Amino acid sequence: ITPLRGPREGGTLVTIRGENLGLDFSEIQGNVRVAEVDCTPVREGYIPAEQIVCEMAVATPSQFANYVEVCVGGVGVRECPKEFRAVYSKYYYFVITPLRGPREGGTLVTIRGENLGLDFSEIQGNVRVAEVDCTPVREGYIPAE
Repeated sequence: ITPLRGPREGGTLVTIRGENLGLDFSEIQGNVRVAEVDCTPVREGYIPAEQIVCEMAVATPSQFANYVEVCVGGVGVRECPKEFRAVYSKYYYFVITPLRGPREGGTLVTIRGENLGLDFSEIQGNVRVAEVDCTPVREGYIPAE
């Protein structure tokens, strides 16, 4: 996925490369979101099953997630059944410990991996573990090199 960043005002052309990205442009049209922001596919940049080029819409301040959703099949990404949805994260987590904790929360979780942010402000409000919001602790943060 390139680029990894762009202005909130929209207009950035994003290239998504992968597999199973639809066999026809109509399958992805209106079905792509990047970081929870609609991204309009550009026909000229589409390579069936391999590549999508899309133009980012305006992002609101509350939109901050770091993943891409593509729904193949023409139903729209917001209504897309999970079996038709592909989610691509720019992050690669290698170790998350502990693997379990109480439902009430409060467990300190350690995440070790690559691309976890160059400074603390990049991860504030952007961490989820098992689909649950997780508040980063500055004292335990070691920036990427």
